[in-house]
Amino acid sequence: MMNKLFKIVIMLLLSGYTSFAQGIVSLNPIPLNKEIRIELLGADTELLQCYNLYGFVYDSDGKEIQGEFIVPKDADSLADVIHFKTKLCRVKEFAISVNGDCKNISTPNGIQIRQKGSSEMLYLNFDPDLPEPVFMPCK
Repeated sequence: MMNKLFKIVIMLLLSGYTSFAQGIVSLNPIPLNKEIRIELLGADTELLQCYNLYGFVYDSDGKEIQGEFIVPKDADSLADVIHFKTKLCRVKEFAISVNGDCKNISTPNGIQIRQKGSSEMLYLNFDPDLPEPVFMPCK
């Protein structure tokens, strides 16, 4: 009898934990690797040497969520686009300018770089589990 009661208590505790875990809100409400419709807010073409940085709004069930993504300057075709569908992915490599050429380096969580034409440092977070991640369109 005691063994059966113990099993029931464990099951109740586990089901409560599962319900609790499902209720946790992700720091990144923007779905990755899934086609979403976004509205571009603007682009910064000067901040980064090898990329254009875009701000966007994603409508998630009536709630507007803002985010950012980068596009390599030589592959950017979004100059006249406002609304479009895309799949966003985690940035795993980031190109830095070396003697005028963009060279990829591995960046598992983010990168701290000197802003173009400034002595100030800029940190770009690429970890979607942390606040304010920067994404990249999936290839």
